[in-house]
Amino acid sequence: MREHEFFDRGEWPDKWADNYREYEGFVLNPQCSGIDRKYFLKFDCLGNGWGLYASYVIGAQWIDDKETKSLVVTPKKGFERIPFLSMLQGCMRFGTLDNATGVIFDIDESKPHITAPMLKGMLSPLLVACFVSEMRKLVKYGLMRDYISRQDNLHKAKGRINIRQNERVNIRNGRYDRIVCQYDEYTVDIPENRLLKACLLACRSLLAQYCIIDKAGGLYMSETVVWLNKLLCHFESVGDWNHNVIFPRRKRMREDYCSCLSLAKKIMRRQDRSIAEQGKTNAVPCFWIDRECR
Repeated sequence: MREHEFFDRGEWPDKWADNYREYEGFVLNPQCSGIDRKYFLKFDCLGNGWGLYASYVIGAQWIDDKETKSLVVTPKKGFERIPFLSMLQGCMRFGTLDNATGVIFDIDESKPHITAPMLKGMLSPLLVACFVSEMRKLVKYGLMRDYISRQDNLHKAKGRINIRQNERVNIRNGRYDRIVCQYDEYTVDIPENRLLKACLLACRSLLAQYCIIDKAGGLYMSETVVWLNKLLCHFESVGDWNHNVIFPRRKRMREDYCSCLSLAKKIMRRQDRSIAEQGKTNAVPCFWIDRECR
């Protein structure tokens, strides 16, 4: 169905999802109140009298608790070709995408995906634009550093000498000018920064695909690509991402890092899924986008 269309409950089961309330509608964020609430379906009086109507929120949601019935809301007729990518570019330029998760959009990867071919191209550019917007704030305060244990074959002793390894690698081979040492280095090359760097590279690859598929949208996103290249300059001393890397437990984490890492995990998860499926499906995760965000 489309925005503002009347929703006929006749085809749907009596048992609705927990976030549905009679005479109110399908609330996406029931923890909020007043004008901060987002409605996927809202009880209102429009063309067909009092009833449930789609609001300005588009997306895909499961409508029942058993997750057997899904509902997809798309832009209303005549607005399908709105330059969505250019809108994201403008929002990012003026900082309106800062802390957008839960306000402008939200994604629930824990639930099964829903087939919605008309919405498939919206989610990835939105995540990329929000990620770039958050990363621009993060680099202003510098990358997080931590002590990392390293082992290298050096010309001078540093830290603690690994006697067993040094004997096997150097002494047995007659390389008396080198010493195998173990030491701690205070560096930006930590797992969190490696994940952020990998996500920036994935975003650049994703936008390159959109430039090919959607030439008009690609032109608008060119500024985002420039920002991605500028952000990657801050990660020159950061190594490549490895899926086997274990994140250390930290008692404290910078708030900007928490938001960026959350978005990075969502983008990387979507990239892994798209590679595995190779474009064979039109499924999207449960998500919503508020097109009339206050």
